[in-house]
Amino acid sequence: MPIKFKCNKCEHVLSVPDNLAGKQGKCPKCQNPLRVPVPKAAAVASAPAPIDPRMGSLLDEVGMVQRKGPICPSCSADIKPGIVVCVSCGFNLQTGQKVLGYDAHIERPEFDNDHLNVAVTNMRRDEAIQIRRDRAAMPWWVTAAFLIGAIVLCGAGVILVDGHFGTPAAPNTILGKLQRLPVLVVLGSTIGITGTALAQFAHLSVCVYGFQQQLSKGFLCLFFPLFFSFPYAIVHWTNNKAPVKGMVMALIFIGVGVGMILGGGGFGTLSGVFN
Repeated sequence: MPIKFKCNKCEHVLSVPDNLAGKQGKCPKCQNPLRVPVPKAAAVASAPAPIDPRMGSLLDEVGMVQRKGPICPSCSADIKPGIVVCVSCGFNLQTGQKVLGYDAHIERPEFDNDHLNVAVTNMRRDEAIQIRRDRAAMPWWVTAAFLIGAIVLCGAGVILVDGHFGTPAAPNTILGKLQRLPVLVVLGSTIGITGTALAQFAHLSVCVYGFQQQLSKGFLCLFFPLFFSFPYAIVHWTNNKAPVKGMVMALIFIGVGVGMILGGGGFGTLSGVFN
């Protein structure tokens, strides 16, 4: 059934098919922008169903409220009655087009409830801080392990320099035997000691986490470092990233240290120091 209505400017009577209800157009006589009216029966049929009061109370609890009044068909922003152009996106309600060159952007809150918006903002901020902390922070025991390695290296360096450029101790003494060790053996031993200290600190960190979760888990981590502690840390990767990385780094250090010792004469040179 065609829809008949008058142009609100020149009062020219128009007759259009009913499938154009609600569409934008122009008056063929005066070119005035106008909208085809929607018959009352169609408007009632297309109206949203009322919200169940019980469902409405649940939505209110989570901060979701029913929106009232006209909204922009382009960006769903609230608009005041009688407004022609949406201030959020520049959509012209009469012509159905956006204003050219309009580049306004208004950041709308995620929820209509201020408390929920604050909670979401705080959660995202804490998550970002935690990510930066995981990337930049270094556990104290990593610093302690490298400090032990540095102290051992400095002590070994002093002994070697004194043995080569000063007056070495008697060859039958421990100091004299240390002064006569090959440089590769000394460096390999230092790297191995650093790796061992790093592995021990990482293992203790996993044990502390195990005791915090369950007493039996802590004892298993403490007494079975290779068979339980390391796999347990991998399974709980989120809370044990640093210990797992520390263990892997320790294995690399120990491997490099063993290789340097073997290249410098083997472990026999070290055992001879204490014989």
